[in-house]
Amino acid sequence: MIQDAGRGRVALITGGSSGIGLASAAALLNDGYAVMLCARGEERLRQASEKLGNAERCAWHVADMAQPEQAQAAVEATRQRFGRLDALVVSHGVQPEPRSFLELTAQDWQQTLGVNLHGVIAVCQAAARVMVEQGAGGSIVTISSVNGLYPEATLAPYNVSKAAVIMLTKSIACELAPHGIRAHCLAPGWVVTPMTEAHYVPIAGRPLDNPLVGKIGQPDEIASWVAFLVGSGSSYATGEVIVVDGGQTTALSPVRLRRV
Repeated sequence: MIQDAGRGRVALITGGSSGIGLASAAALLNDGYAVMLCARGEERLRQASEKLGNAERCAWHVADMAQPEQAQAAVEATRQRFGRLDALVVSHGVQPEPRSFLELTAQDWQQTLGVNLHGVIAVCQAAARVMVEQGAGGSIVTISSVNGLYPEATLAPYNVSKAAVIMLTKSIACELAPHGIRAHCLAPGWVVTPMTEAHYVPIAGRPLDNPLVGKIGQPDEIASWVAFLVGSGSSYATGEVIVVDGGQTTALSPVRLRRV
């Protein structure tokens, strides 16, 4: 990306204190954007902001996206701090503990869908209203998962929430195109983040049986796609779902240890 290509532009990043959100913030800062980090934990947000540096163009706001009023407040805090909002990167989410479909409770569904779907709807709607009011277009990038395309056993609420984010993003792209607002969805495969790292302990540093890339993804490898989709280089595209999974689903190969 060209340095300072986003000068004067502002991005709100949910889930911005770690993982893909934090990496996306670093990428957009490098491109000249001002960024507002948003997450539920104040201390982690403070640490993330200090790690990124650049106090003039980096701020943070505590909010739980599962609460619509807090999603609205995050958008408003961004506009108050930087005067506008040009891009939204939605990277917050939860991954529930594996559980058989027959054992799932209403609370299991509500907890996952509340964050992974309803929280995405709330912040996208609030941000889109600001972008429409500004009349200068904008970009929205949501983070789904390959689980939204290919279900994984014992993760039904997660699968459903991520599939819904894909269709939500396409719906946003259709409805907001007349306002110059583009929307894209990234569907990563296995990426090491604080939410997922516990799953990688048994296979850390060992070869994986994936015939293509053969490794686990890193947050900055997803963030580079975020920066591209937010920027003008992707201006001829909207409503796209882009799978970034090291070829896992292309080859119909599960991530597992290679037999050597």
